[in-house]
Formats: sequence, structure tokens, C-alpha cells
Amino acid sequence: SRYQIRTNYRSAAHVVRAGNAVMDGRGRKARFHSDANGSVQVWDLDKFNPTRIERFRHGNDVITPAVLRLLRDLLDQGRQTVMLSRRSSSPKNARLHGPRGGFTEFLASIKSRLPEGDHDRVSISSTHKYKGLESEAVILLDAVSDSYPLIHPNWIFTRIFGNALERIDAEERRLFYVAITRAKSTVVILTEASKSSPYLDELRKCWVAAHGQWDGGAWAQRKHQEVLVRVRDGYAVKDQLTKLGFVFDKNERCWSKVTNVDGFSLDDLVAEPWAKNRRVEVYSDRDECLHPVDKQISF
Repeated sequence: SRYQIRTNYRSAAHVVRAGNAVMDGRGRKARFHSDANGSVQVWDLDKFNPTRIERFRHGNDVITPAVLRLLRDLLDQGRQTVMLSRRSSSPKNARLHGPRGGFTEFLASIKSRLPEGDHDRVSISSTHKYKGLESEAVILLDAVSDSYPLIHPNWIFTRIFGNALERIDAEERRLFYVAITRAKSTVVILTEASKSSPYLDELRKCWVAAHGQWDGGAWAQRKHQEVLVRVRDGYAVKDQLTKLGFVFDKNERCWSKVTNVDGFSLDDLVAEPWAKNRRVEVYSDRDECLHPVDKQISF
């Protein structure tokens, strides 16, 4: 005998509704058991504009600072989070400190920017390997057209085994559904408008899916934690700057340093002998120019 379990006992209502939207017309809809609504968010990496501090740390790597922003919000809400990917490799263009490889390097890079107490609350997996598992929150790293669906360019040679594009597409759609429904409470979906997964088309019609705003919400409201200090025309005092922890930023052609706001004093900084006749710029971690535009810094 074959039995179908139609009730989702894991996921919040909005998560179940989002899954139903993705599979609309392809079977009976799942029912939700939870009284909680949960959250489903779609974030467009094409609209992500890293701050100066993020560019200083990550260069042309966009996905790492984007994931760190999203993770910070989820972890602050107390949600254990898994990052899911269609492939068992680090995301494309991620800037890793070790040799490029699989998930281990990317996860290590992410954890290096998180407090040690958060390390055990973040994990990563391929969607295939996470079947049957669950987490409070899921970040789907690659909801783009060359990941969902992932169709091998030589698929045509497997037709002898009964493969067809329709069958492959159906399997990929079910895998996308699996990724979404691993979440108990929150689903965060990263995509790129220029090459968005076609499976998001149904989700965009679903009123439960919210479109994330990179510069709004918790990000805009959080307290300042760091500042970026830039020193122009610093070649003559490079030895002093190096001892103070500044590094030369080739892209900006200046000496730069990121420091915590605790104990930071602009007055003390510009009073240093090496700062005389140098242009000193200070930016907040929300990219606000604090100096020389405004010498009164309030954290």
C-alpha cells in the first residue's frame, strides 16, 4: 500500500503556501499544521550594493557580504540557519582565504566574520543531502536559472534511458520544493534578476513572498559597530600607518583600516602627527560619510 502525508508538520503556514505555489497544478496541495505564519523572502543580488567596508573586506565578492547581512538578522532572531546550494561547491565568485573548493572553505569564510558563539548555529549543505532534514531558517544560495533547473548540456545522450527535458525539469522543480520546505520558520531565497530561476515565477505571484530591501529593515536600524578609516596621500608616513594596522587599498589608492566604534575617537585620530596635511576620511558601516563632512560622530 502507498500512503501520502498531505499535512506538513514542520513548516510555518507561509512556507507551506510558498511550496504549494511552486508545485501548483502538479498534485494535491499540502496542508499546514503550524499556527505561525513564518516568513518567505526573495532577495535580488543584482540590487545588492556593498558598503565601503564590505568592498574593503571582500573585494568583488558580492555573495559573502550579502549572506553575512542576512545571517546576522536571522541569528539575532535566534534562528539556527542552514545554507543550501544546488551544487556541492562554494558559490561562484566567493572570495575565499584558502584554496577554492567545496562547502568547507565557504562556511569557514562565513564563520570567520561571525562571533564564535554563532558558529554552531550556521551550517551548509547541498539540497540533495538535506532531504528529510530541517532547520529554523534556510538560505537558498542559488535560485538562478543555471542551478534550478540544473540541466547537463549532454542530457540528450541519456534519452536512451528514458530521460526527457520534461522529466528532468519536473525532478529539478521537486528539488527546489524540497529546499524551500526544509525551513520551519523562515526561507530566504537569493536570486539574480538577470538570470532568475523560472521556478520563482510562481512564487512571485504568491502574496506570502516578500521582496527584501538591502538597505532597509533591521540593517538600517542596527547600531553602528565599525568604521572605515581612509588616509589619502599617506606614502610618506606608510611605516607609521602599517604599524597602526592600515593596509594599502589598490582600488582606492589609499591606506585603509576597519576598526570598532568602541574606543574610536575622531579628534584623537586627526590629532596624530602623521595625520597633519593628510586627507582623512571616515565612513560608518552603513556607508555614511562621517568625516570630513561631519566631525560630530554619534554612535
